[in-house]
Amino acid sequence: MIATLRNRHVLIAPLRSEDLPLYVSLYVDPDTMRHIGPTLTPAAAEAGFAAAMRSNAQTVPTTRTWTVARAADGVPRGLLALMHSGPSGTRSEAELGALFGPASHGGGHAGHALLAAVGHAFTDLGMTTLYGRHRDTHRVAMQVVEKLGFTRVPDPADPTTCVWRLARSEWRPRDRPERLQCASEPLR
Repeated sequence: MIATLRNRHVLIAPLRSEDLPLYVSLYVDPDTMRHIGPTLTPAAAEAGFAAAMRSNAQTVPTTRTWTVARAADGVPRGLLALMHSGPSGTRSEAELGALFGPASHGGGHAGHALLAAVGHAFTDLGMTTLYGRHRDTHRVAMQVVEKLGFTRVPDPADPTTCVWRLARSEWRPRDRPERLQCASEPLR
């Protein structure tokens, strides 16, 4: 079973069938995907949603996918995923990603969601290392992951991709909320 995560800013709930429109709208939107990867067709996004739902239903999911809502209103605004099997191929590593449409940019949702997910991955799931990636044009993502304590590592295969790494041994959970509060824009 996939946990529901919450902090005072965001509610992170496992993906549900009624989240299909949000999922598709994010993956087909060029503005949303410009710093992430190629825009999907609606059919490809629907297939991705079906795969995410199947993975979430597994006893031990290979990928966990959640929606992220502002805690105050519970309306889903984006997606969060934890994909097991990092670069070494072990289940103690995972890639962590967040996806929000332009209407939610600057609201602090991604940072607060990633903060909760990092804590969950390290303390509840026993992960040893987390990774993240985005295009090198995504300056906001760079600021968020740096505030969470991730360190940039080279990606020799693609110099236009930023890869970030955070080991559990380097994570200091008490420092992270204060560092995240430095965000220049408040939650909307």
